[in-house]
Amino acid sequence: MVANYQCFFPCSLVDIWWFTLGGCRIPQLFPGISIGYAILLADRDHQTFFGGGLMLKRLLEHNAGYFGIISNREDRAWGTLFWNPDNPEHHDSNHAQDINVTAGKVADTIAEIEDFYRSRGLIPRIYCDQFTKPPGLVEYLAEQGYQIQEDIFTVMLWDSLPVEPPLRPGITVEKVEEHNRAEAQIIVTGEQAWGTPEMIETVFAREFANPDVQYYLVRVNGTPAATGYLFYQGSLARVENFRTLSEFRRQGCAIALMQHMQQEFTRRGGEGLYLLVDNDIARKLYLQSGFQDIGEVRNIVAWQE
Repeated sequence: MVANYQCFFPCSLVDIWWFTLGGCRIPQLFPGISIGYAILLADRDHQTFFGGGLMLKRLLEHNAGYFGIISNREDRAWGTLFWNPDNPEHHDSNHAQDINVTAGKVADTIAEIEDFYRSRGLIPRIYCDQFTKPPGLVEYLAEQGYQIQEDIFTVMLWDSLPVEPPLRPGITVEKVEEHNRAEAQIIVTGEQAWGTPEMIETVFAREFANPDVQYYLVRVNGTPAATGYLFYQGSLARVENFRTLSEFRRQGCAIALMQHMQQEFTRRGGEGLYLLVDNDIARKLYLQSGFQDIGEVRNIVAWQE
């Protein structure tokens, strides 16, 4: 029943999520307004954010917008193609996703994808999740010799409540601009899990040049120590690419960076600040910073050498 309600006053994605959890966030934000008056029964055809499924789907659609920053994009009737011949080995820059076809069209669609990438000297690669997985797609890819990998991510949404832990002396956070770009790039390209330095440098260049991506640099007593960025699109923003140099870990850099990003998001305004996480250590950090789990994404990557 909850999924059929819709706020009748301006309300953020976070407010609605807390409402769904049965909390009292809206009465806290609007004293004197009861839950009964805060919502109205909405038509079933109206799409709301009540229910984790709809919210997860919208956040994933926002997340996919990032791929268009680091690559070229072409939308087709069945889905989307991303490619970047300047970074051929980078997976996020070269893949097809959002495939929406019937089971009878899977083979033709995969053939079209293969032709597109192979004609450009690229490996055919397909992304899908529980919201964008046509019937029979994974089974067909396996039959065609595709390698298939499944990753599980937890999607977390900030509750928008201020978190202001005391920062250690000597820690500062600043925007990455032209004058400090090289310092940030050294930290970013040093993360081996993201790819080779050359690969990540190509991605970083496109991120840095795009106004929807804002990197931040953390210093400890003036020395570059950590980086991360906010990706804005519409009214949503995603936290991404946190990396702290090994010699500065457990010194409060990540907490300081997250707090600064939250303040920047609050200043700019928006519906929701979210992130994706795939390990418990990082998840615990984000829980301390006011993020809450809203669901899991089962991401499937399939490729054919």
